[in-house]
Amino acid sequence: MIDLEQLLREHFSVPPENRLDIEHAPDGPFRAVEVRPDLSIGRRFFGGVEHIGVPTISSYAISLNEEPDLSPVHLRVYDAIRSDWERKIHEAEDVGAEKFFLMRDGDHPELFASLQTAPANIGGNVNKGMENVWNALDDLLWQHGYKPCRINFPVDPTVSAPGPGEQRAPSEIWAMPREGI
Repeated sequence: MIDLEQLLREHFSVPPENRLDIEHAPDGPFRAVEVRPDLSIGRRFFGGVEHIGVPTISSYAISLNEEPDLSPVHLRVYDAIRSDWERKIHEAEDVGAEKFFLMRDGDHPELFASLQTAPANIGGNVNKGMENVWNALDDLLWQHGYKPCRINFPVDPTVSAPGPGEQRAPSEIWAMPREGI
């Protein structure tokens, strides 16, 4: 069995006098809050623990993350997109969908420039100064077993690299299974 508290303390150098309040299910996502002796809140952590391998061998895949320090502007953008994406995640989980639509080019201009800016890398389309918001949204997908994937429409390999003066096809971001990418 994994000692999650010990892992968090060691990985993030949590002082021994600070308490960690951890909520988690075995083999699943977790959230933890660092509580100082004066009962003020410190850092927040999240991630997942997943048992992998043969039943006789205890092996785990573990993700440990510190929640980003978001400014009020970042938090407003993150909360608006997070609530939409969480709704879509839960709807997909309810019907057993492996992949599902998240957004199309132009849906969140406060976070993304055109998805055509850096076609090979979703993160390369993030507006300057908003990287922490994108990282937090990417982590949200990871916690639920998904990775973001940019798709050009129409889906045609000849469309993915337009020549000079040609328009790219519209782009969308979909959530795909982590292990399928």
